[in-house]
Amino acid sequence: MLGKLFKYELRSGALPVPFMLLALGIVYLLGLLADALKISQMKTTMAVALVLIGVAALVLGMIYVVSRCAKGLYGAEGYLMQTLPVSRGKMITVKVICGYLVLLMSGVVFVAALAGFFFLNDLQDMLQQFADAWKDMLIPMLLYMLGSVGTQLLAMLGALYLSVALANTRVMQRNNVLMAIVFYFVCSTVISLVELAAVLLLPFGVIFSGEGVSVTLTPMVVSLFESGLPGQVESINEIYGMPIGLGNLLADVLMGVGMLIGARWVMEHKASIK
Repeated sequence: MLGKLFKYELRSGALPVPFMLLALGIVYLLGLLADALKISQMKTTMAVALVLIGVAALVLGMIYVVSRCAKGLYGAEGYLMQTLPVSRGKMITVKVICGYLVLLMSGVVFVAALAGFFFLNDLQDMLQQFADAWKDMLIPMLLYMLGSVGTQLLAMLGALYLSVALANTRVMQRNNVLMAIVFYFVCSTVISLVELAAVLLLPFGVIFSGEGVSVTLTPMVVSLFESGLPGQVESINEIYGMPIGLGNLLADVLMGVGMLIGARWVMEHKASIK
């Protein structure tokens, strides 16, 4: 049953994303052709089209996630879902996993679109300068950024599902769209504040430097005051040697999972289906 649910979820709106990758490839090849034929106007048009496709992929990914949460659990489709021999927790889990995958694929399309834009406009030197600036630290920093994005996606999905669940309680259901936006804003604000506190105060982080990556157990806020506040840093080398807290990664995971558990409880005990 879970396998069928996964297939149904992905077929319910995720199919455009792979086709966008195909469209991205076609547009990029047309851009290369225009470059070879020295048709600058066509080349510029293809470069802009790449960016538009990337943005469209992100927008469609978000629309998919929101619609599958709202309509799939609390709309007309929700009646059918309730008759299936699957717990509400598993329903939410399937939708979250599919939504997570779709958002990741949308992100891949967006990054590929930006890369195509840079290469069509002969801006590779900018990318090379960025890589040279970080040298051996480029890959560790990219891994840190990818990890941050991955955990933030989980926290965002948790906030979305909890907000929609709260907005579909009997008291809020009359204005459920407006209340979902309000609850999501509140949840996002809480997540941001907890992330900031965790990254500054939790005694766990890493230091990126020319000698490699090292682990530190000193809270980031302590190191900031010891080395001087960001406005007092005189050399970029001082920035490279400053610790970066990893508490935000743990905070995002815990808050994301906690909000999803809360969404399941609200759905089981308080929420109503239209």
